[in-house]
Amino acid sequence: MGYSSDKSDYYHERYFRYGVYCLIQLVVLFVWITQGNLFYFDLANLLWAPMLLRVFMQDEKRMPIFSFASFKQHGFNILFTTAIFCATLIGTLSVYSYFFEPAPENWMRYAISPFIVFGLHMGYQSIIKSEHSGIPVLIIGAGAEISAFKQAVYQYRAPGYHIHYFEPTPTENGENDEALQQAVYLNKVRKIVIASGYLKDKSTQNPLLQFRVQGIEVMGITRFYEQVFGKIWVESIQQNDLIFGGGFRRETLIAMIKRFIDLSAACLGLLLSAPIFLILPVLIKLDSKGPVFYQQERIGEKGWPFKILKFRSMHQDAESKTGAVWATEDDPRVTRVGKVMRKTRLDELPQLINILRGEMSFVGPRPERQVFITSLEKKVPYYALRHAVKPGLTGWAQVRYRYGSSVEDALEKHHYDLYYVKHLSPLFDLSIIFSTIRVVCIGKGAR
Repeated sequence: MGYSSDKSDYYHERYFRYGVYCLIQLVVLFVWITQGNLFYFDLANLLWAPMLLRVFMQDEKRMPIFSFASFKQHGFNILFTTAIFCATLIGTLSVYSYFFEPAPENWMRYAISPFIVFGLHMGYQSIIKSEHSGIPVLIIGAGAEISAFKQAVYQYRAPGYHIHYFEPTPTENGENDEALQQAVYLNKVRKIVIASGYLKDKSTQNPLLQFRVQGIEVMGITRFYEQVFGKIWVESIQQNDLIFGGGFRRETLIAMIKRFIDLSAACLGLLLSAPIFLILPVLIKLDSKGPVFYQQERIGEKGWPFKILKFRSMHQDAESKTGAVWATEDDPRVTRVGKVMRKTRLDELPQLINILRGEMSFVGPRPERQVFITSLEKKVPYYALRHAVKPGLTGWAQVRYRYGSSVEDALEKHHYDLYYVKHLSPLFDLSIIFSTIRVVCIGKGAR
């Protein structure tokens, strides 16, 4: 029997809050524009902080930005957040100026708004890193599953949880019950997590029932893992958990809204990228022989094949000698222009046409080739479930994980893809689109 404590950080993408913040702020700004009352402008400033911090400031380590090392690591995110805020502020002020004549003394108030947001961010980071922050959680169990969970906590970290561990041992005199109660009450535990091997252990069920009726939440470790890391632990999750658990909503309204987002984003993307469609074909032709566009068969929703469109980034007949292989870093098959396109993801732009055709969605798991799918379905649990939705131009795995070039990478990305399939919603799509903008700007994960 053992008890240990681990001060860990928690990360979970609460994308529903993004939509709520956006909506509330739009209402507040609308009232400000129509009423001209500066109180609503100040209120809008306060609402900016939590929304922007969660959407744009995805600091996986959650380091306080007071240190130089943290600013060096997350400096672009900080500047990008401020730039987004300033751009929106300028646009809002332009509309405001059209309806009203702001007094000169109020312009200083508008100018310091970005600094207000920046200050709120520093305060937020300080609170998150304080010793008393985090929900107390007790994890009961031992063995390989707990070791893997501890490794995940060490690797990904996640502000918000103060994690303790309790390892029960076989006893006949109730020592486990007393030690468990002591661990719960001394640490003021609000959530108890049970390892899979202990879910049917009768020695822990009786005290767990008592804790449950006292208002302490009790859940399995795979569900907790999903909440903490924003991905599904496919190696440990049982089929019953997927069948009887929540998620996998497929209402007609959600599908209609998602399709509207797809069409709107694709049309806007084609409009904004029109100059790129004029310049890139010339550069591709000058750089290497072959067609400008590249078509390749991929597997889409419900396993139906379709032709994906891309700007050609490799030499013509690149796989004639090697066959289908994973792309690697500094891949010799990639052209000079192709390296730039892959770094900036510009080679994916023609897939906006696939979205308009209905073959793809703007957000979803990336479509794979049948040759890789056949191999991965034998090695990756529940891999076929990704075909329950349309493949996407971008996805949850693309913004949360690096470019995949192996079976291990495909497994890790599948954790995120299955999480997206389970929690698919229009608001989740919007949060991924915002995150994609950040990823594209810094060239993260491209190859």
